[in-house]
Amino acid sequence: MKKALRPSKMLLKQSKVDDLHLEAGTGKRRSRKALFAAEEFLNTQIWYNRHQNLRISIEAGDCAIVDEEPEYPLPAGAKQTIDPEIWKSAKKAARKAEKRYGIENLGPWSDFEWGMVNGKLSAIRWALGEEWDWLDT
Repeated sequence: MKKALRPSKMLLKQSKVDDLHLEAGTGKRRSRKALFAAEEFLNTQIWYNRHQNLRISIEAGDCAIVDEEPEYPLPAGAKQTIDPEIWKSAKKAARKAEKRYGIENLGPWSDFEWGMVNGKLSAIRWALGEEWDWLDT
């Protein structure tokens, strides 16, 4: 299995979000650094959306925060569960993403816009040597 290309030096600062929206049609190739930064940003947007959906599920009572995970596979109709330490870490990561990129850059958007985000992520990863349609986040 190939290792994902995620050098720690390619981290994107919040002030650089606007740099990702480069002028179309300039004919300039994006650097590997710019591609890695865009990949990280898009990956964070998708993760953050999934995190918000989990938060809504917890608030609605469809997912329970439990100290002891149940046996898997869960029976049909069983509630989704999450460990309290994992949930605590996820909330901390969400706050970090909000601070880094600005909450206005993390969604929510329409289904079409989410399709564009996923398509951009797939294209960037392909350009960086990953398999086409690799959308693991």
